[in-house]
This record gives sequence, structure tokens and C-alpha cells, in this order.
Amino acid sequence: MTDYFYPWNVLWDDVAAAPAIRYGSVDATPEQIMLGDGQHVGTGSQIVSRLVGAFYFAGHGWPDAPHFATVDKDTDPTSPGFNVETTTQNELGTACEIAGVCDKIFTGPKTQRTGPIGIVLPPGYGLEAMRARDVRYPVLYVLHGYGQDPRDLQGSAAITGQYMSDSLRSSATRLASMIVVYVDGRCRIDPVANVPECIRGTFYLNGTRTVNGRPIARMDDWFEEVMQYVDQNYRTMGPSDVDVVQ
Repeated sequence: MTDYFYPWNVLWDDVAAAPAIRYGSVDATPEQIMLGDGQHVGTGSQIVSRLVGAFYFAGHGWPDAPHFATVDKDTDPTSPGFNVETTTQNELGTACEIAGVCDKIFTGPKTQRTGPIGIVLPPGYGLEAMRARDVRYPVLYVLHGYGQDPRDLQGSAAITGQYMSDSLRSSATRLASMIVVYVDGRCRIDPVANVPECIRGTFYLNGTRTVNGRPIARMDDWFEEVMQYVDQNYRTMGPSDVDVVQ
């Protein structure tokens, strides 16, 4: 990707079901490479392009997702729905929903595994008008890299949220409003065996290692518990009917 990549102009219907995003200048000079062009992380503009491009690709998978140009409740109190919500199904309460970020140290009811998750809500989620209308949103689960932590990526919400509420774009080119959950994949201490699950991460899979006949590193099972928790506490959208062309 270059500095001139615009994901809202991509014909996403023509994109493969599982694309690989190539970024960086095709003929980068040694000087550009030294500055990070196309390397492991990339330049600042390349990072943003990869991030927003991935979110647009995911958002295209929900044809019935909301596309609101939400006015910031803090900057325009005359806008409809300015009043913040007064009640919620969320066990964390309304405060984090109004702020737009709900952090949780989550313990799976069956696995007993404990780890951090960050739930970033779309602009306008915490407005009373949205709650009263029972507006529901798709959920995108973002998985961090090996040895990282969900909080290492959570700051990206400051960028993607702007694309969800951009009033200068039409609903066809605006990023779908979605709940984004940053999931923990780092090795923790097994609560029963009291030993490390693994070295740094298992890529969100269940491990094959057992202690006293009990499997540990049950990250895939824990991930399913996280999804159940999110569905129980947030206004998540149900399954969508999507046409698949073979």
C-alpha cells in the first residue's frame, strides 16, 4: 500500500474471501526501506492503511450493519439523541459504554482461564436514542500478535472510530459501525495447575499439554466463552444472510 490507498474506493465485492494485504512501495529505495517502508511494521501511513483496509474488508461482510454518521455527543449537544443512555444490559454499567471503551478482566465460567479483553464500542453506542431503538452491531474480534497483549492494539480504535462516524461520506463508503473486541492471546498462569500455559502464546488454539490429566492452555475454549460474554452484555447483531458466489 502507498500513501494514496483509499479503502472506501475499493470494490469489495471483487475481493477474494481471504485476501492477503501487501503493503510498501514496490520499488522502495534503500533509504525508504531504512525508514520502515514495507518492513515488519511499516511506515505510519502504511500502518493506518493496513488497519483501515482490514476493517473495511471485515465491515463489507455485514451488508445489514448500521452505517451511522454519528455526531459527537460532547461537541454538539443540539444533535438528536444527545442524551446518554440511562440503563443497559451490560454488567459493567453505563459509564464505560458512554465513554466508548469497556475493559474487562474476564474469567471463563468453564475454563476458569483469566485474561484481559478490551471492548471498543462504535460512536453513538452509549446514546439513549440508540438504546431505545435497540440498535445492534456486528462484532469484530481482533487478535494481537505473538507475545503481545490486547492493550497493545486497542489504541487503534481512535483511528477506526473516525471512519465509522465520518459525516462527509455516504453510507455506502462509510465504515460499518461495529463493536471491536481485542482478545487476549498471551500465556497466563493456569488457574488449577498453577503453571504457565505456554511460553508466550498459542495463536489462540487449545494446547495439547496436560497436567495431571487436565488440559491447559485452553485458549480456543476461552475465546468461545468471551464471545458468549459479549453477546450477553452488549447489543450485538444476529447472523446475517450473505450471498456467496462460488
